[in-house]
Amino acid sequence: MLRDLEKLRLAPVNAEKEWEKSQWELTNSAELERDQRRYAPQEPEDRMERTHVAEDPQIEKAVREEEAQLRKPAKNAGKNYEKQSVNAASTKRKKQQRSGWNQERQISPWTVSLIVVALAACIIIGVYMKLIHDENRKAQNTENVMEVLEANDNSTAQIDEFSTSIQTIKEQANTIVSELPDCKEVGKEGDRLRYYDSNGKLVKALIYPETSEDGVYEEYYYWDERLFFAYVWTGNKKELYYYDKRGKLIRWIDTDGTVHDKENDSTEYTKRGEKYWKNALEQLDE
Repeated sequence: MLRDLEKLRLAPVNAEKEWEKSQWELTNSAELERDQRRYAPQEPEDRMERTHVAEDPQIEKAVREEEAQLRKPAKNAGKNYEKQSVNAASTKRKKQQRSGWNQERQISPWTVSLIVVALAACIIIGVYMKLIHDENRKAQNTENVMEVLEANDNSTAQIDEFSTSIQTIKEQANTIVSELPDCKEVGKEGDRLRYYDSNGKLVKALIYPETSEDGVYEEYYYWDERLFFAYVWTGNKKELYYYDKRGKLIRWIDTDGTVHDKENDSTEYTKRGEKYWKNALEQLDE
């Protein structure tokens, strides 16, 4: 009985609480729904879009093709990276090969030293050969003069003042030729050379073809610094000029070996005598 009375007493209270709860739920239902939406896990938009796109086969195909195109740059990038790696390795190998070739091509200091020594030896040999050639040419010139003088030694059989002068000229020329090694040589090969005796007097002047106006060798012999004999030659052609103490031409032997004695009436004879006399005086003045 008592229990039934208590239930009856509590019933109005519980009904009142239930009513208040329902009223509160109605009031806050909108806020609860917003909270549920806010904190509920959302499906990715991409997935949602795919879900909607999947409903259309053509659209799905276009999407797949687009995805395939997007994947290609990545694949191409990988291939390009592989190609770049291969190219870099190839370039590195080429550089190493080139550096190896350059090292092989480099000349060692010993090789350079040997080349320098060989060049120096060639230069020394060349200078030595030139000196020998010049000495041989000088000796040949001396022999030629002496041979020419001896060949014409008997051109005048008569013993007179003229023949005596010719013989004196030959003896003086041979004396100078024999004493040339002891004379002082001044000048330059290929240009002109002068020879001075121990007293400083000019005894011979040699003019080379490079300097001669006629392109021939001109040899002038002096006694007391006065021209007495001239020997002009080139190859096998030679001319001899004999001068007396007054500087007059007394004999000219031409390139054919013809002897011209005291031909003062001949214009050619006179001009030749004066020409080489003047050339000889120029060598004395310089």
